[in-house]
Order: sequence, then C-alpha cells, then structure tokens
Amino acid sequence: MPSSNLIRWGGVAFMLSGVAFIPRSLLPADNRVGITFHVVAIALLTVGIVGLHALQKDHYGRIGLVFGLAGLSLVVIAALAWVVARIVILVSGSNAFLPIVDLAGPVVLLGLVLTGVATLLARVLPLWAGVGIIVALPLRFVFEPWGLTLFGLWWVVLGYTLWSRSEAVAEQPSRVR
Repeated sequence: MPSSNLIRWGGVAFMLSGVAFIPRSLLPADNRVGITFHVVAIALLTVGIVGLHALQKDHYGRIGLVFGLAGLSLVVIAALAWVVARIVILVSGSNAFLPIVDLAGPVVLLGLVLTGVATLLARVLPLWAGVGIIVALPLRFVFEPWGLTLFGLWWVVLGYTLWSRSEAVAEQPSRVR
C-alpha cells in the first residue's frame, strides 16, 4: 500500500475513532453498547497511529525514530490487547481479562506521550498536534464528564489534519535516483 494511502486511511481512522468516542461518552460506563463503541474507537485509534507514523517516519531523525517506533509499538500492542480483552469480557461475561484492560491504559498513555514527542521532533505537523497527542489522554480524565467527548473531538481534528496531509504527500513528485 502506498504511503499516501496509509496516511489517508490513518486520518479517516482517527476521525471515525473520534466519532465513536462521542456517543461512548454519553452512555453509562457499564453499558454494552457503550463498551462496543469504545472497542471500535480504540481499534480505529490504533489504525490512525499507524497512519501518523507513515506520515512522519522519514522525518524523525535518530532520536525521533526511537521515540516514534517505541510509541507506535506501545500504542498498537497495548490497544490491541485492550480490544481483545474487552471483547472476551463482553462475550464471556468473565472478568478474568480485566487486569489486561487495567494495564493497557497506562501503556497506551506512555505510547501516546512517546508518539507526541516524536511528532514534535519530526516537525511534519503543527506544534499543537504533538502537544495534543501528549496531553489528550490525561485531559480526558481531568474534564469529566465531558472529557471523553473532548477526547473524541481531538481525534477528529487530528484525523482531518492527517487526511489533508495525505493529499499533499500524494501530489509530491517521486524522487529520481
């Protein structure tokens, strides 16, 4: 898949993730429909992070590459573990996988912080994008009960930014070697 397509799909995934977080924020914490929205949102957020990495990977520099790859790996692994654990809990009704859900949150937070730092170092997106990636998850808890809605809106905005950048990447002429 060409890089511009991966970036475009990452932007769309971020936007859809944000849209899924918004109804999730309006439903009770233990509501099955709300949990389903949350699972979809986290899965799409993972795809968005991959698209973000595809946009920035050639611009990180050495230190940024370490932060970018570490952040990408932590977010993808922890988010997918969270999604699988939540699905097992929803289907089976057993809380045996709850420790995975509890552990995945801080790991995703660390991954987002590293991804945000890598975004700042890459200088492909505006400064607000990197700072927003770093602070979005902690602020989600600070601004309860509307924190998850704001968190969703943040990913919609970042997704649109990423999606619009994918068109610029697609229009760039390929380099001749």
